[in-house]
Amino acid sequence: NLDLDGLERLERFVSGLRAGTVVVSHDREFLARTTTKVLELDLAQGQINLYGGGYEAYLEERETARRHARDDYEEYADKKAALRDRAQMQRGWMDKGVKNARRKAANDNDKIGRKFRSEASEKQAAKARQTQRMIERLDVVDSPRKEWELRMEIATAPRSGAVVATLRDAEVRRGDFVLGPVSLQVDWADRVAVTGANGAGKSTLLGALLGRVPVDAGQASLGSGVLIGEVDQARKLFHG
Repeated sequence: NLDLDGLERLERFVSGLRAGTVVVSHDREFLARTTTKVLELDLAQGQINLYGGGYEAYLEERETARRHARDDYEEYADKKAALRDRAQMQRGWMDKGVKNARRKAANDNDKIGRKFRSEASEKQAAKARQTQRMIERLDVVDSPRKEWELRMEIATAPRSGAVVATLRDAEVRRGDFVLGPVSLQVDWADRVAVTGANGAGKSTLLGALLGRVPVDAGQASLGSGVLIGEVDQARKLFHG
Protein backbone atom coordinates (compact mmCIF):
# COMPACT_ATOMS: atom_id res chain seq x y z
CA ASN A 1 0.00 0.00 0.00
CA LEU A 2 1.68 3.18 -1.23
CA ASP A 3 1.14 6.62 0.22
CA LEU A 4 0.17 9.48 -2.11
CA ASP A 5 3.77 10.52 -2.76
CA GLY A 6 4.80 6.95 -3.51
CA LEU A 7 1.82 6.50 -5.83
CA GLU A 8 2.68 9.68 -7.74
CA ARG A 9 6.27 8.51 -8.14
CA LEU A 10 5.10 5.14 -9.42
CA GLU A 11 2.73 6.81 -11.89
CA ARG A 12 5.52 9.00 -13.27
CA PHE A 13 7.84 6.01 -13.52
CA VAL A 14 5.34 3.80 -15.36
CA SER A 15 4.18 6.64 -17.65
CA GLY A 16 7.78 7.45 -18.55
CA LEU A 17 8.75 3.91 -19.49
CA ARG A 18 9.38 3.26 -23.17
CA ALA A 19 9.51 -0.50 -22.72
CA GLY A 20 6.48 -2.75 -22.90
CA THR A 21 4.94 -2.86 -19.43
CA VAL A 22 2.23 -5.03 -17.87
CA VAL A 23 0.40 -3.56 -14.86
CA VAL A 24 -1.92 -5.48 -12.53
CA SER A 25 -3.87 -3.16 -10.25
CA HIS A 26 -7.34 -2.48 -8.79
CA ASP A 27 -6.65 1.27 -8.57
CA ARG A 28 -8.84 2.78 -11.29
CA GLU A 29 -7.23 6.22 -11.20
CA PHE A 30 -3.77 4.70 -11.48
CA LEU A 31 -4.86 2.57 -14.44
CA ALA A 32 -6.55 5.53 -16.15
CA ARG A 33 -3.36 7.58 -15.91
CA THR A 34 -0.82 4.96 -16.93
CA THR A 35 -2.27 2.37 -19.33
CA THR A 36 -2.81 2.42 -23.10
CA LYS A 37 -4.45 -1.01 -23.45
CA VAL A 38 -6.49 -3.26 -21.17
CA LEU A 39 -6.52 -7.06 -21.26
CA GLU A 40 -9.67 -8.21 -19.47
CA LEU A 41 -10.04 -11.68 -17.99
CA ASP A 42 -13.84 -11.84 -18.03
CA LEU A 43 -14.74 -14.60 -15.57
CA ALA A 44 -18.50 -14.09 -15.98
CA GLN A 45 -18.47 -14.57 -19.76
CA GLY A 46 -15.51 -16.96 -19.84
CA GLN A 47 -13.64 -14.72 -22.28
CA ILE A 48 -10.33 -12.88 -22.62
CA ASN A 49 -10.69 -9.54 -24.40
CA LEU A 50 -8.13 -6.91 -25.42
CA TYR A 51 -9.25 -3.27 -25.49
CA GLY A 52 -7.26 -0.33 -26.82
CA GLY A 53 -7.37 3.32 -25.79
CA GLY A 54 -6.69 3.17 -22.07
CA TYR A 55 -8.81 2.38 -19.04
CA GLU A 56 -11.61 4.94 -19.52
CA ALA A 57 -12.07 3.89 -23.14
CA TYR A 58 -12.09 0.26 -22.00
CA LEU A 59 -14.98 0.91 -19.59
CA GLU A 60 -17.04 2.57 -22.33
CA GLU A 61 -16.23 -0.05 -24.97
CA ARG A 62 -16.94 -2.92 -22.57
CA GLU A 63 -20.34 -1.48 -21.65
CA THR A 64 -21.18 -0.97 -25.33
CA ALA A 65 -20.15 -4.55 -26.16
CA ARG A 66 -22.21 -5.96 -23.29
CA ARG A 67 -25.24 -3.91 -24.30
CA HIS A 68 -24.96 -5.15 -27.88
CA ALA A 69 -24.62 -8.73 -26.63
CA ARG A 70 -27.79 -8.37 -24.57
CA ASP A 71 -29.65 -6.77 -27.50
CA ASP A 72 -28.50 -9.49 -29.94
CA TYR A 73 -29.61 -12.25 -27.59
CA GLU A 74 -33.00 -10.64 -26.93
CA GLU A 75 -33.57 -10.24 -30.68
CA TYR A 76 -32.64 -13.89 -31.26
CA ALA A 77 -34.81 -15.12 -28.38
CA ASP A 78 -37.82 -13.05 -29.55
CA LYS A 79 -37.48 -14.28 -33.14
CA LYS A 80 -37.15 -17.91 -32.04
CA ALA A 81 -40.15 -17.64 -29.71
CA ALA A 82 -42.27 -16.09 -32.48
CA LEU A 83 -41.34 -18.88 -34.91
CA ARG A 84 -42.10 -21.53 -32.29
CA ASP A 85 -45.51 -20.00 -31.65
CA ARG A 86 -46.18 -19.94 -35.40
CA ALA A 87 -45.12 -23.59 -35.78
CA GLN A 88 -47.31 -24.62 -32.86
CA MET A 89 -50.29 -22.78 -34.34
CA GLN A 90 -49.71 -24.36 -37.76
CA ARG A 91 -49.49 -27.84 -36.23
CA GLY A 92 -52.71 -27.13 -34.36
CA TRP A 93 -54.48 -26.18 -37.58
CA MET A 94 -53.06 -29.28 -39.26
CA ASP A 95 -54.25 -31.59 -36.46
CA LYS A 96 -57.67 -29.98 -36.49
CA GLY A 97 -57.92 -30.42 -40.27
CA VAL A 98 -56.93 -34.10 -40.04
CA LYS A 99 -59.52 -34.76 -37.33
CA ASN A 100 -62.25 -33.04 -39.34
CA ALA A 101 -61.29 -34.97 -42.46
CA ARG A 102 -61.43 -38.30 -40.61
CA ARG A 103 -64.77 -37.45 -39.03
CA LYS A 104 -66.33 -36.61 -42.38
CA ALA A 105 -64.65 -39.38 -44.33
CA ALA A 106 -67.06 -42.09 -43.13
CA ASN A 107 -70.18 -40.44 -44.55
CA ASP A 108 -68.67 -38.17 -47.18
CA ASN A 109 -68.85 -39.44 -50.75
CA ASP A 110 -67.64 -36.14 -52.17
CA LYS A 111 -64.23 -36.98 -53.62
CA ILE A 112 -63.53 -33.35 -54.45
CA GLY A 113 -64.27 -32.29 -50.87
CA ARG A 114 -62.07 -35.03 -49.43
CA LYS A 115 -59.25 -34.06 -51.77
CA PHE A 116 -59.57 -30.39 -50.83
CA ARG A 117 -59.43 -31.15 -47.10
CA SER A 118 -56.49 -33.48 -47.57
CA GLU A 119 -54.57 -30.88 -49.56
CA ALA A 120 -55.35 -28.20 -46.98
CA SER A 121 -53.98 -30.40 -44.19
CA GLU A 122 -50.87 -31.15 -46.22
CA LYS A 123 -50.31 -27.45 -46.85
CA GLN A 124 -50.48 -26.76 -43.12
CA ALA A 125 -48.02 -29.60 -42.48
CA ALA A 126 -45.66 -28.16 -45.11
CA LYS A 127 -45.90 -24.71 -43.51
CA ALA A 128 -45.13 -26.19 -40.08
CA ARG A 129 -42.08 -28.01 -41.49
CA GLN A 130 -40.92 -24.83 -43.21
CA THR A 131 -41.23 -22.87 -39.97
CA GLN A 132 -39.28 -25.57 -38.12
CA ARG A 133 -36.49 -25.33 -40.71
CA MET A 134 -36.43 -21.55 -40.20
CA ILE A 135 -35.91 -22.14 -36.48
CA GLU A 136 -33.08 -24.58 -37.16
CA ARG A 137 -31.38 -22.13 -39.55
CA LEU A 138 -31.32 -19.32 -37.00
CA ASP A 139 -27.82 -18.27 -35.98
CA VAL A 140 -27.67 -19.26 -32.33
CA VAL A 141 -26.81 -16.40 -29.97
CA ASP A 142 -25.73 -17.53 -26.52
CA SER A 143 -27.31 -15.86 -23.54
CA PRO A 144 -24.86 -13.47 -21.84
CA ARG A 145 -23.92 -14.79 -18.44
CA LYS A 146 -25.12 -12.81 -15.48
CA GLU A 147 -22.50 -10.34 -14.34
CA TRP A 148 -20.96 -10.87 -10.93
CA GLU A 149 -21.92 -8.16 -8.47
CA LEU A 150 -20.43 -7.29 -5.13
CA ARG A 151 -23.24 -6.91 -2.65
CA MET A 152 -22.46 -5.70 0.83
CA GLU A 153 -24.85 -4.38 3.40
CA ILE A 154 -23.81 -2.40 6.45
CA ALA A 155 -26.33 -2.27 9.24
CA THR A 156 -27.60 1.18 10.14
CA ALA A 157 -26.72 2.27 13.66
CA PRO A 158 -28.95 4.50 15.77
CA ARG A 159 -28.25 8.22 15.53
CA SER A 160 -25.40 9.23 17.84
CA GLY A 161 -24.90 12.59 19.48
CA ALA A 162 -23.63 15.64 17.62
CA VAL A 163 -20.00 14.90 18.57
CA VAL A 164 -18.68 11.50 17.48
CA ALA A 165 -15.05 11.54 18.65
CA THR A 166 -12.60 14.06 20.07
CA LEU A 167 -8.85 14.35 20.57
CA ARG A 168 -7.55 17.24 22.69
CA ASP A 169 -3.78 17.82 22.65
CA ALA A 170 -3.42 14.06 22.41
CA GLU A 171 0.01 12.44 22.18
CA VAL A 172 0.98 8.84 21.54
CA ARG A 173 4.58 7.73 22.12
CA ARG A 174 6.03 4.54 20.69
CA GLY A 175 9.75 4.40 21.28
CA ASP A 176 11.36 7.27 19.41
CA PHE A 177 8.14 7.99 17.51
CA VAL A 178 5.79 10.64 18.89
CA LEU A 179 2.41 11.49 17.39
CA GLY A 180 0.99 14.83 18.40
CA PRO A 181 -0.04 16.84 20.11
CA VAL A 182 -3.13 16.66 17.91
CA SER A 183 -6.58 18.15 18.43
CA LEU A 184 -9.47 16.90 16.31
CA GLN A 185 -13.23 16.73 16.62
CA VAL A 186 -15.34 14.51 14.37
CA ASP A 187 -18.99 15.53 14.26
CA TRP A 188 -22.01 13.55 13.14
CA ALA A 189 -22.10 13.15 9.31
CA ASP A 190 -18.47 14.31 8.93
CA ARG A 191 -16.28 12.45 6.44
CA VAL A 192 -12.65 13.01 7.34
CA ALA A 193 -9.74 11.78 5.22
CA VAL A 194 -6.42 11.21 6.98
CA THR A 195 -3.41 11.57 4.68
CA GLY A 196 0.32 11.44 5.22
CA ALA A 197 3.45 9.56 4.26
CA ASN A 198 3.99 5.96 5.31
CA GLY A 199 5.06 5.95 8.95
CA ALA A 200 3.57 9.38 9.67
CA GLY A 201 1.15 7.88 12.19
CA LYS A 202 -2.16 7.55 10.34
CA SER A 203 -3.02 4.16 11.85
CA THR A 204 -1.91 5.35 15.29
CA LEU A 205 -4.11 8.43 14.98
CA LEU A 206 -7.14 6.34 14.02
CA GLY A 207 -6.43 3.94 16.88
CA ALA A 208 -6.34 6.82 19.36
CA LEU A 209 -9.48 8.34 17.87
CA LEU A 210 -11.37 5.05 18.22
CA GLY A 211 -10.09 4.42 21.74
CA ARG A 212 -8.11 1.37 20.70
CA VAL A 213 -4.72 3.01 21.31
CA PRO A 214 -4.28 4.75 24.69
CA VAL A 215 -2.92 8.29 24.61
CA ASP A 216 0.14 9.19 26.69
CA ALA A 217 -0.90 12.82 27.06
CA GLY A 218 -4.01 14.88 26.41
CA GLN A 219 -7.48 13.42 26.10
CA ALA A 220 -9.39 11.11 23.76
CA SER A 221 -13.13 10.50 24.01
CA LEU A 222 -16.08 9.13 22.07
CA GLY A 223 -19.43 10.87 21.95
CA SER A 224 -22.61 9.51 23.48
CA GLY A 225 -24.38 6.69 21.67
CA VAL A 226 -21.48 6.09 19.25
CA LEU A 227 -21.23 2.63 17.69
CA ILE A 228 -17.94 2.10 15.85
CA GLY A 229 -17.82 0.47 12.44
CA GLU A 230 -14.36 -0.25 11.08
CA VAL A 231 -12.79 -1.88 8.04
CA ASP A 232 -9.10 -2.05 8.89
CA GLN A 233 -6.21 -1.93 6.45
CA ALA A 234 -5.80 -5.72 6.48
CA ARG A 235 -9.59 -6.19 6.04
CA LYS A 236 -9.61 -8.86 8.74
CA LEU A 237 -13.36 -8.47 9.21
CA PHE A 238 -13.90 -9.91 5.72
CA HIS A 239 -12.19 -13.20 6.62
CA GLY A 240 -13.92 -15.92 8.59
